[in-house]
Amino acid sequence: MYDGEGFPRRWKHQRPELSEANGREFDAKKRQAVADIRTEKVTLTKAIDELDELLRNLLCWQRDEYIRSQVPSEFLRPLDREEMLNPFATDQVMAWWEPEYDADGEPLDRYVNNLRRGIVAFGKTGTGKTRAILSRLCQVYAEDGSDQRFEFVRIVDFAAKVRLLAPRRGDELEDYIVRLSDAPILFLDDLHQAKLTPRYAEELFRVVDTRSSDELPLFVTCQMAGPALVEKLTSDNSELRPTAEAIVRRLRDHCHPIDFDYYPKLPN
Repeated sequence: MYDGEGFPRRWKHQRPELSEANGREFDAKKRQAVADIRTEKVTLTKAIDELDELLRNLLCWQRDEYIRSQVPSEFLRPLDREEMLNPFATDQVMAWWEPEYDADGEPLDRYVNNLRRGIVAFGKTGTGKTRAILSRLCQVYAEDGSDQRFEFVRIVDFAAKVRLLAPRRGDELEDYIVRLSDAPILFLDDLHQAKLTPRYAEELFRVVDTRSSDELPLFVTCQMAGPALVEKLTSDNSELRPTAEAIVRRLRDHCHPIDFDYYPKLPN
């Protein structure tokens, strides 16, 4: 599919992802290509090939920079399935976003629903929950771009930010909560590590509830699930149990559970 100048229409969707500086570079090269085509210095096919390569390189560089800004350095190394303690659970994480189609080439309902749901991965520390999810999110973003940009948030940092901003910087806190609520993909790491306080519970519920209602993918890791997680979150304040239960209920309904402590029995 081509536009009026003979260039691929997909550029119209890819161009907005470029930064201001990279966008100017691409636009300048495109204008020069148009001029060269008119004066027959270059063919349309050659111009498209060169601009395609430039656009790919600019997008790859930007996506790599974004990934490095989001992912802690210890998780940037490519995932090696054979090194994972639970390859079975890892495979389930890596299957997220894998297209599934019917005989007519239409996406299956279960595939579409899985995209909306995200994942809650639970299990003992060191089983590879965070590494597996970050690896998959990086792959998806590198392949599909800005529509799949993700926010990675350690829950202790979330709680600390609420504690810091709530007393006197309410507008800044509101902007932060809205950003997490509206992000294309959100990953909350180690949910069990921050016990609920009244304000933190309120803001955490807002984020989880909004994403559940809007069907935006949410990824969560924790060491325990269900009632055990509720007990952990409310051990300092039992009055917050209804809020904790509401959060866990929405995670159960909105996220696909993956147990990193479960190892299936293989046939002899």
